[in-house]
Order: sequence, then C-alpha cells, then structure tokens
Amino acid sequence: MEEGDILLAFMTSIPASPSRRSSSKSLAIATKILAGLFLLCLVLDTFTFNLYHVFSRPSDYSVLLVLTQILKIAATLLVPLAVFLNHRISKNILRFIYPVVSIASYICFNEYCSIVKTASNTPNYNNLDPVTLEIYDSINLFMPTWAIQTLFLLENALLFLIPVLLLFQDPIRARDFKSILFLPVAVLVSLPLNIFTEVVRLLSEETRDFLTVDNFNLWHFLFLFLVFFLTALAFFLLRGLSTEKQIFYLRAGAIVLTIHFMSKNSMLIGDGYNVYNIILSSIPLFICDIGKFLVFFAVFFRRKIFYDISFFVHSAGAVSVFFYLGTIHNFGTILNYSFPYFAITHLLLFALAVLPIMLGHSSFRGKDAIVPSLYYGVVIVVATVVSVSITNLSATWTTSDGEHLPELLELNFAFTQERPIPIPTPEVLTVTIGHCQVDFLYLPILYLVYVAIFVLFFFFQKMVRLLWRKRNRYLLVRHCLE
Repeated sequence: MEEGDILLAFMTSIPASPSRRSSSKSLAIATKILAGLFLLCLVLDTFTFNLYHVFSRPSDYSVLLVLTQILKIAATLLVPLAVFLNHRISKNILRFIYPVVSIASYICFNEYCSIVKTASNTPNYNNLDPVTLEIYDSINLFMPTWAIQTLFLLENALLFLIPVLLLFQDPIRARDFKSILFLPVAVLVSLPLNIFTEVVRLLSEETRDFLTVDNFNLWHFLFLFLVFFLTALAFFLLRGLSTEKQIFYLRAGAIVLTIHFMSKNSMLIGDGYNVYNIILSSIPLFICDIGKFLVFFAVFFRRKIFYDISFFVHSAGAVSVFFYLGTIHNFGTILNYSFPYFAITHLLLFALAVLPIMLGHSSFRGKDAIVPSLYYGVVIVVATVVSVSITNLSATWTTSDGEHLPELLELNFAFTQERPIPIPTPEVLTVTIGHCQVDFLYLPILYLVYVAIFVLFFFFQKMVRLLWRKRNRYLLVRHCLE
C-alpha cells in the first residue's frame, strides 16, 4: 500500500467528533421538518383553484409559470424520496436544480396569485345551471387570497432551503451531476393529468368522438387490460430485486398515487372530475379513495392489518369499477383529466394492493378476511350517514338572491345513495330522513354483494398463484430431467 493510501485510510477511519455528529443530526432533523412543511403546504394548495388550473389552460400563462409549477409538482415526489427515503438521485436533483426553480418561481408571484375563476376560463362540462354554479363556487372557493399568496411564498422558500440543507449534509461527487438526467422521469410520473385538456379543444368532433370513453368500448377494455398487464409486469421486474429495493419502489409508487389523488381537489374546484364539481366530493368515503390511503399506510408502515384490508377489499374494489363505469358518468375523452385520473389512480391502487402479497412482504389466508369484512361494513355505515347529512345540508344552501339548489346534492359515497346497477328492491325498509329516502334493505344487500365480490376475487387470485407455482414446479422438474 502506498503512503497516500495509508494516509487516506487513516483519515477516513477517524470517527467524527461528537459535535460534528450532533450537527449532522440536527441538519437531518431540520431538513425533515422543512420537507414535512413543504408537503403540507402543497396539500393545502390542492384546495385552491390556482394550483392545477394553470395546466388546463397553459397558453393563457407564461412559459415560466407553467414550467416552474410543473417542476414544483414533481418536487412533491422528489422531496419525500430524498429526505425521508434517502434516495441519492432525488437529493442531487433537488440540490442542483431546485434553488434555481425556487427563484424563477418567485418571478411569477403576481401572475399566479392574480388567477381568478370565471365562466370564461372554466368549462361547464356537466352543464350545471347558474344557481348551482354560484352555490358550488361559494363553497369551493373558500381559500382567501392572502392564504394562496402565503402558500406560494412558503413553498418557494422551502424549495430553496431544503436543497441548501441537503448540500451541507452530503459532499458533492462528480458523478452526482448525472442525476439531473433522471429529472424528466420525476416530471413524467407526476405530470398534471389535465395538461392535455387544451389539446382536446383543438381536435375535430370526429376525433373527439373516437377518443371518448364509455362502457365497454375500445378504451374501456384497453385500460382494463393494462391494469392486469402492468401489475404483472411490475411483479416480474420487482421480484428479482432485494426486499429493500422492492419496498422503495412500492413507496415511490404510493407517493405518485397520492400526488395524483390530491390533484383531484383542485380540479373539483375548477374543471370538475367526472360528474362532480364540488370540493365536498373529495371526502375520502368512496371505497377506492379510502383505499388510496390504506395502500399508502401499508407500504410505509408495513402493518398486516393494512396489507389485509388493501388486498382483500381494495384490490377487488379497484378492478370492479373498471368492469362497469356506472349508468351516469362523464369521463370525456382519454385526454381529458377525468379518465386518465381514474385509470392511473385505480391502476396504482390495484398494483399496490396486490404486489406486497405477491412479493411475499405479507401473507393472506381465509381467516384474514374477517377484519377487512368488518371494516367494509363500517365504511358502508359511515358513508351512508355522511351522504345523507350532506344531502340534507345542501337543502339549506342558497345564492346571494336566496335561491336554492334545483337538485339536492347526492354524493353517493360507497354507492349508498345511487345503485351502481339499477336493480329495484322492495320498499319495505325505506325510511325518510330529512330530504332523503334511505333504503335499509338495499344497504345490507350492497354489503353482501361486495363481500361476495371480494371473496370471489380472492379465490381467483389464489387459483392464479396456485397455477403459477405448478407451472414453475413443472419447468423445474423438466429442467432437472434434461
């Protein structure tokens, strides 16, 4: 060993002083606090019209504003990966790119904060009448201007401070600059799904008709196929990796799912989602919306109860909605926001619900279905109470001129108000509660039908896994014989 090598080995073997270790720990804690605050600000920002409206009409705003906002959305993926999951590529992208993004975004302060919702810049896809629009806007636009401005300034300040703190924690190596090449990947997977809305307006009527999504048409079957194909592909790509890397990619997928899930808040205030145009429909009582939280908890906290509920209830729930889009829906074309949101979030929900079991991170046996079944019963009860309460509350809403809603709001959480398939039941247990009629015969039938779907899907997956194991054994024996 040469003298320089001996000196280098000696220097690197010297333990860091207590004061230096304490300083590094303090920096790490401070970075996590700032990262948590940044993510909280972005979550609050999703309850504003401004955040995602920029992407619906990018030609109305400066390139700098649109670009910095796209990068800011991507930061909601990069920040947790870098700070909480210690992902070096994400750290490097933040350190090298985002101080500049933060400063550039400040230039757009006045442009961003001057955005106001009007009839001319917001399409009325669901043909709501003026009275309904006025009442919904009085509820949706609850965030005051000063709060929007504060959030904008805070987000940019934090996007500057977090990379600076990361610079102090790790030395920069020459090869770290290659990490910038991965920025487009972060942008792509977190890209606002309403970015193509303006393209749809340029299409001919014939093209729009061809691209429109409806029950059992080409696009419906294509995306149903993709749910199973991409989940299987993810399994084959992940199974050869270490458990640690599998967990990392599942957690990254859960963060991407959460980013797109939270985008719906801003879209409900603006262009709308499907048949919904009110922020109250973001209450997570649709069965798949609850599932998006459960799979997040499962891959981050790794508790069996979360794995069991996600696998038994939400994998089947995610797939069942793909088989039938409902009698009333308004997804538009495959380029409008609603269907890409629906397809991507339900695809990720299904994949994150089944992959931990397929990869062996947890197990599921028949007896494990008891708690998820009870959980689903509680969801039905809570969804019924909240849906009925909101419908009765909507009877009290008025415009500035004292006009009421022409039709009361039925959010239909967990299908408790409107049946997914309009099969009538005898009205022997129908009770009027305020302005609502609640069918207490339909609700237990709904519960039993969905539990049956969960059980059937569980046995289907079990059969597929059994056949796959038999195939592998056959190939192994055949290989040994050869």
